[in-house]
Amino acid sequence: MKIAPSLAPHENVSSPSPPNADLLFKEAKLSVIAEYVWLLGHVQNASRRFLVFGQDRAVPLRWLKRFAPLLYGIEFWFLEGSELERLA
Repeated sequence: MKIAPSLAPHENVSSPSPPNADLLFKEAKLSVIAEYVWLLGHVQNASRRFLVFGQDRAVPLRWLKRFAPLLYGIEFWFLEGSELERLA
């Protein structure tokens, strides 16, 4: 009788991702942005309130498309290399 060798937990074991895992990840990012916007909205006596994003420009743009009216004077910026671009 042949006995299969035991596998370490990390070897040859793959956990399938849910079919819409990428969508869930992006929605989670939007949720985190909403939390930061809420937090910054409660900062008093600040001369400026802003968030700076990097890597994926689509994430802050997607948030702005859906929730821009919630900004209340908070600036959105995108940093790519040494270039800083204001998104809102």
